[in-house]
Formats: sequence, C-alpha cells, structure tokens
Amino acid sequence: MCQLVRKLDTLLGLASQNTDTFRRLASWLVGNRLRILMYHSVSNNSKDPHAVAPSRFEQQMLALAAKGHEVISLGEGLRRLQGRQSLRRYVVLTFDDAYRDFLTNALPVLERFGYPATLFVPTGLVGGTATWDSYDPTKPLMDWDELREVHRRGVTIASHTVTHARLTECDERQLEYELRASLDTLRVRLGDVFPALSYPGGFYGPRERLAARQAGYVCAVGVASRWGNGTETDPFALRREKPMEFSRATLWSRLGSRRNEVNGDCLL
Repeated sequence: MCQLVRKLDTLLGLASQNTDTFRRLASWLVGNRLRILMYHSVSNNSKDPHAVAPSRFEQQMLALAAKGHEVISLGEGLRRLQGRQSLRRYVVLTFDDAYRDFLTNALPVLERFGYPATLFVPTGLVGGTATWDSYDPTKPLMDWDELREVHRRGVTIASHTVTHARLTECDERQLEYELRASLDTLRVRLGDVFPALSYPGGFYGPRERLAARQAGYVCAVGVASRWGNGTETDPFALRREKPMEFSRATLWSRLGSRRNEVNGDCLL
C-alpha cells in the first residue's frame, strides 16, 4: 500500500507539471466508478435541507441526459460491479423514505426521461409521517396503495428498515427485527422486491453489514461519499452522494476540465 501511495505521489508530481496530463490522470482515477445519487424529498420544503425543489430535480435529470450519463437500476449497477464491467458514466438514482412527493413530483420526471429508480421504504411507517426527522417530522409518506402504484410503474422497491432506526444503536434482537421484518413485509405486500437495504442515516459498521447479509439482502447503501464505487467496493457498503452538495468544482476548474454539473457536482 505504501509503495502504491509513493508511485501515485510520483505520478501526480509529474502530471502537475502538465495540465493536460494532470487532467487525464485525474479522469482515470475517478472515471471508472459507479455513481449512486441519493435523494430524499423532492419538494419546495424550506424546513428540510435535504429536500430538492421539483424544478431543480428536473434540471438535474436533464443534465444527466445532456452530458451522456446512462441511468441504470441498482440491480444492474450491482451486476456491473460484480462482473467487473465498465462503470464509466453509469449512474444509479435512489430515493430514501418513500415520501409522497416521490409519487407526485419525482416519478413523472423520471418517467419522462425513462430513468429507473430505487425507493427505500421504512415499512412500519408507511402511510404516516417522517417521525424520525428533526427538520420536519410532518412530511407525509406514501401508503401501501401508493407504493403498489409506483411499483407497478416500474420503480424498484427496497428496504429502509421497519422504523428508520439507527442500526448501530440496536441490540441484536432489534437489529434482526429491523432487517428481516422489513424485507418480509415488502415481499408480502408487494411481491417482487429487490433485496437491498439503505442504512438509516448512513449509520453502519461491520456488525450491521454482516447482519444485512445474513438477513438475505444482496447489497446495502450508505450516504455521502464522492469517490463512487469500483470493483473493490463491498456490496454492503455501497457509496452514495448527494447531488445537491458542492463537490470537486474547485479542483476541476483548476484542471480546466469541462464540468458535467448536476447541481454543482462533477459527474465524470
């Protein structure tokens, strides 16, 4: 590992003397990665810093199309990772919490662009509100009829536990319940669901990764990382990123690279 770091340092030192070389090296380092975007509410909710305005969301989807990114399902992304296929310019769209505004604001835009998406559902809160959310606990979640509708319209449904619990704070019995009961409920209610998990709040460790595997999941996603996913990535620690946050704009403007912007982010 130390030898690799030294070689990389040398390459960066040489490349920094030539802008074109530096740009190509940086592209190689981050280019062949599966990017997974993470959304929550798509609404004009000023109380919620995680919410993306519908107009902004549509601009982001348009930017993906305009810049030549191919949006694929989470299942296809996982197959590409495990099959060591090309990952460059592939993007996965995920939505946590099953907010009702996904149905009203996000899904029509996704359908217009033909983009697949994965929706992570906290099964014990379906039809209720975001009681866990300190910013706005009144945000409504879809009910089962609405979830059946989005499922029928091609959205992949997956698990966000039962109660949106912070899994790292659960004892062994509660951890198993949150993981198994959620997946079982989705299968009973909706039938064909994708056995993927989104860790609530992005809180997980080795224990939670193992428990998810043992509960029958095939992969799990976390939060906020800009490195993306490669063949080295643990499928139970898939990295996601928030498209509403500032990313590598400063670096790439210095490199003189043409930026592919999705709300300030550089999708390569």
